[in-house]
Amino acid sequence: MVVDSFVGRHETVIGDWGSASPHSLRSVLARLVDRVAIHLADLALIDTEVRAQRLRTAHGLPRSRVLSIAVGAPSWAMSTAIPATRDYEPLRVLYYGWYIPLHGVPTVVKALAATTRDIRLTLVGEADHAGGVRDTRALARALAVDGRCHFLDAAVSSKTLASLVAEADVVLGVFGGSVKAAGVIPNKVWQGLAMGRAVVTRQSPALAALSRRLPPGQLVTVPPEDPKTLARALDVLADAPRQAFPGSRTIIDELVERDCSAFIAAINALVQGGRNSDRAQG
Repeated sequence: MVVDSFVGRHETVIGDWGSASPHSLRSVLARLVDRVAIHLADLALIDTEVRAQRLRTAHGLPRSRVLSIAVGAPSWAMSTAIPATRDYEPLRVLYYGWYIPLHGVPTVVKALAATTRDIRLTLVGEADHAGGVRDTRALARALAVDGRCHFLDAAVSSKTLASLVAEADVVLGVFGGSVKAAGVIPNKVWQGLAMGRAVVTRQSPALAALSRRLPPGQLVTVPPEDPKTLARALDVLADAPRQAFPGSRTIIDELVERDCSAFIAAINALVQGGRNSDRAQG
């Protein structure tokens, strides 16, 4: 049995969304579901080594029982050049997602209000929950940056999303302060990097293996929930010549291939172990 642990029930419903108290029955049941799934698994999969180690430690599992596999980027996220004329235009910054606490969208809007350069923010995604599009629009108005924000408050196709990333100078990752936020590499980070864009996201040890391979300046990290530092990072990018990083798609694909090869080897070992056990019993 192979269990997909990329989205843990407790860490998402309780830790990230805060949908119930950590001491509630719902929290206990969410932990139970996660624990049973992990302990029944011959192999559990998760997206980063940081989170894999957390699972091993929390459940007393050997290294071989929990494997991390880099998410990588889909086929639509191909590198695209940035026209040189962009140097004299506003810095175009892109957020897309579901406005969940993990993403830290209020931090992004507050950072925009603290910037000193001409920076324009596009926000893509539908979300009618607390902290969603409506609340974000209200925060932008309250901070007098609504004129620098462009909302596309609907889900978009992968083709449209690829075009939006291609038009951006900077893609935003996540800025939340939860334990989960400190251990993930979100899809938007992988996709922005694969398309050769500068990416700004929160600091995380999960990024170490990836950032060592990327060209200097492509991946910028800031402390979580820190609008002022994020604003300074965006100001620096606004002052720098616009550039693309066309080789990053290859780097990401190599990381995914490495992890998938390890997964195949682990599955083969489990199958072979089962066969040997069957022979022994026979």
